[in-house]
Amino acid sequence: MVKRFANLPFKTQKNILLILLFLTVLVLYRFVISPTISEFKRYSDLKYKAEKSLKASDEVLKLKAQLNNVSGNSMNNKNSVHNQILEKVIRICDAHGASLKSYPDSTLSANGSVSIETNEVILQGSFKQLLQAIYSLEHQVPVIPVSAAYYRVEMDNDTRKKNLNVAIYFQTIKQ
Repeated sequence: MVKRFANLPFKTQKNILLILLFLTVLVLYRFVISPTISEFKRYSDLKYKAEKSLKASDEVLKLKAQLNNVSGNSMNNKNSVHNQILEKVIRICDAHGASLKSYPDSTLSANGSVSIETNEVILQGSFKQLLQAIYSLEHQVPVIPVSAAYYRVEMDNDTRKKNLNVAIYFQTIKQ
């Protein structure tokens, strides 16, 4: 058989070798490369699901804390809520360069068996600083939800400059 192959013209030998090479690559892809790729995809999917399941318990704890805060079950002491908000606001203001202008006492309004505690924080700084601070309060520290934010420009009579302030309102509902 080798002699027959050797007796064929060079162009025919080259074509036969190319066909054999193509068939070899096709067989290798079908039986080696394709299963490896599918197993890698399966591995990646399983790895993602495993990481997601590990983070699920943390997410459940976060959601339980948020639910308790909205219903008011975990924070019965008025001062503890007030102090928690103050600590978080100070930390976030330091991180984003905003300054805490005022932090008045919280107000409690009752309507039947439901009472709503409202805490107000007034921050001062540039729009970007204030926006980053609000974003951090809403997303990075979502224990006590931000209910509203009100921007206003005030004139400082001493320096004759305009200052941008934002009043941020936190509300917790208690039954």
